[in-house]
Amino acid sequence: MFLRQSMRAYRRAAVLEDTKFYADLENEESPLRQMSAELSFPLSEEDKAICTLLRQKLADNADSVGFAAPQLGFNKRIIAVSITEDMVACSEGGVSYFPLTVLINPQLYPRRRSGMEADWEVCFSDRYYTALVSRYRTLTFKAYDEEGKLIRGDATDLLARVLQHETDHLDGIMSKDKAIGYLSLKEVFDIDKLGKDEDYIETPRVIYSPR
Repeated sequence: MFLRQSMRAYRRAAVLEDTKFYADLENEESPLRQMSAELSFPLSEEDKAICTLLRQKLADNADSVGFAAPQLGFNKRIIAVSITEDMVACSEGGVSYFPLTVLINPQLYPRRRSGMEADWEVCFSDRYYTALVSRYRTLTFKAYDEEGKLIRGDATDLLARVLQHETDHLDGIMSKDKAIGYLSLKEVFDIDKLGKDEDYIETPRVIYSPR
């Protein structure tokens, strides 16, 4: 589900032509490789503007499920997450509605007894690979909204995965860093051009395992 949803967003946003999302992932000075700073309240005008930009970026990419401030060049602990009703309707289970929400200073508390599950992830900030990543299936989270009000909740399956993926960005971590396998996005797009079913993508012919 994560790969299928992400690939639709990837195509629709035409991000192969949008270099704003990308950085040299091997460059330690890249915002995507830095630890992001916590915010204090009340928010500064700059922090408010980043929240607005994240919300707009997510709203403009209807098939996307999340963005993090470092992806836009800001090392602030802010993410935006959304799982739409259309995504729920198109899913085969494991997906619950979550309104577009900006989460500031998010903290995650995995429920380790629920176990971990591997799934494919596509990231807007990596134009070359989709990564097979094992993540906790269930977690509790807390964060703050733009007014400084505490937000608490439980997350399972897709929402839990998205929260872990986006929060990793705040710590300078990319999906490829945790990958147990890789698939070239070029191959995925070639498969798409051949008109093969998206389920075929989820059982790739070639997986590049990290050493």
